[in-house]
Amino acid sequence: MESQRGGPEGGEPTDRARDEPTGRGDSSERGEFGDSADTDDSADTDDGADSGRVHVRRLDVVDTLRWSWHVLREHRNLVGVALAAHLPAVVAASGVSWPDPSATPEFAGWVLPTYLLQLVVTVVAGGVFYLTAADAVAERPRPLRERVVTAAKRVPALVATALLLIPLVVAGLAVLVLPGVYLFHRLVVAFPACVIDGTGPVASLTTSWRIAGGTVTKIFGVGLVYVGVGVASGVVSGAIGGPYSVVSAAATAIVGTAMFPLFGLALGHLYLESSRNQ
Repeated sequence: MESQRGGPEGGEPTDRARDEPTGRGDSSERGEFGDSADTDDSADTDDGADSGRVHVRRLDVVDTLRWSWHVLREHRNLVGVALAAHLPAVVAASGVSWPDPSATPEFAGWVLPTYLLQLVVTVVAGGVFYLTAADAVAERPRPLRERVVTAAKRVPALVATALLLIPLVVAGLAVLVLPGVYLFHRLVVAFPACVIDGTGPVASLTTSWRIAGGTVTKIFGVGLVYVGVGVASGVVSGAIGGPYSVVSAAATAIVGTAMFPLFGLALGHLYLESSRNQ
């Protein structure tokens, strides 16, 4: 990049690579995360997924989350995407009647379709976060609408990837807990692989297994933070409103709206730093 040679007008070398290695942000923030090399955009796939290669500095758990925060600050519309993924649960909660905890909850006919809608929107939102991570690393601006369309096209492949991943993890958990936990964190970057590089379900899983060996502990660390915050918010929201309460669902949605994009961006970066440095 330009940090290794003169600037575009032949003047002093720029600090672009040093200051903005894996995401965009002001110079006081960007210089903390290392260098990235030039991106080969000619390798983009037909559906807009990026299969180009950049060298991404490996970050620890804390720096990965800090990087995600900096990217989220520059792409604040991701908060709206995360909110859209959580709102259906709040709406669905209003259709559940559970006056007596000892009785079976009663669900309105439209509650199940609403939860299915939430599942689809959540899958698309995750894809948008992965693509945003790839764009930030490559220093490539892309409209939110384009990222949404690209992520939506990958929904069938993402669902198929999940259907292959879940039985493997369940089998590992059935044998012993640790094998299942390890399998999940070794294979979870199949999801950003599926979206960013446009690979199929099997190829995404094999890629994740091949590249994630050195980042399992970091993936576990990032996931532990996400799960820890989620459990804490669940306990608090449950104490406030109880299960199937609109208040409880709203509290969970608020926390999820903040945490979901951070986790998606972090997972995207973990995939990129593993795959682009092979």
